Amino acid sequence: MQIRRLTAAAVAGLALVGLAGCRTAPNVAAYVGDAQVSVAALDSAVDDRLEDPAVEQFASQDPETYERQVLGYLVDDQVHTRAAELYDVEVTSREVRDRLDQIFAGQDQEQAYAGLAAQGLSRQDAFLLIRQQLIRLKIAEKEGLADPLSDEALRKRYEERAADATSIEFGYITVPNQRTANQVVAALEADPDRYDELAERFAGQYTVDLQSLSPEQIPGPLAEQAAGAEPGTAFSVPVEETGGIVVGFVGPPASFEELRPQLQQEAEGEVDQEAKPLVEKVRKDLDVVVNPRYGELQEDGQVGTAESGVVDILEG
Repeated sequence: MQIRRLTAAAVAGLALVGLAGCRTAPNVAAYVGDAQVSVAALDSAVDDRLEDPAVEQFASQDPETYERQVLGYLVDDQVHTRAAELYDVEVTSREVRDRLDQIFAGQDQEQAYAGLAAQGLSRQDAFLLIRQQLIRLKIAEKEGLADPLSDEALRKRYEERAADATSIEFGYITVPNQRTANQVVAALEADPDRYDELAERFAGQYTVDLQSLSPEQIPGPLAEQAAGAEPGTAFSVPVEETGGIVVGFVGPPASFEELRPQLQQEAEGEVDQEAKPLVEKVRKDLDVVVNPRYGELQEDGQVGTAESGVVDILEG
């Protein structure tokens, strides 16, 4: 009996060694190099996200797919954490929050997050995704790939856009008579910054905010004069269906500083693409392994359905 018990213990020990070597412990959802995403951590992450009713409603449509989605986010975060260590870069929580504030500038943040939640993206996920992007941007800077973000490169992008622009800043204000129209034209040409004030004063169905419009988007009665007008000038046209006189205004082109956030966002997108292969190399070197219970790692780094199904750990 003693010999049999020892033999059984030895077999059990060998089985444990084999499981450890194959990295298939049942309490681990994924291995990321020396790090792990435990099943308990995954369950907790899912539960935290489901506290938002909108996320819960989204997840309830396909709970398994949602669980894989969350696992993918957690794995990605481990990969980026390791990449940050290797390239000696750091992204603080304050930096992530500042970037989120920048992204949501001018919006109702609660409403914006509610829109994301309806698509299954929680506040935690938004934080992780922005953190990962900032890590990639810092890696790119460390590796000399961030030149498009320099002030010189952004100004060049601005000048190229101005030279190739096919749209103009245009708005129109409808006033009751020609005398008023002449006054509005004179006021706009003296001070283009008064457009919003005057548009509010004569608000109505046929008054619109100053906006970037292509030639085909400008109403027919105004299109010809708008096409020939210099930036910062106004003109008036009687339009019978409006019941008055329409004052068209071609605004000055947006300045570099006004467009800088948009230009920087575009440049960051390009730099981000340059950095992604560096992070993907880190991912491959880490030899990420996903517990077959949840799926398998896809080429895009996300966790998808395992084609081979559940692995029989005793086979062979």
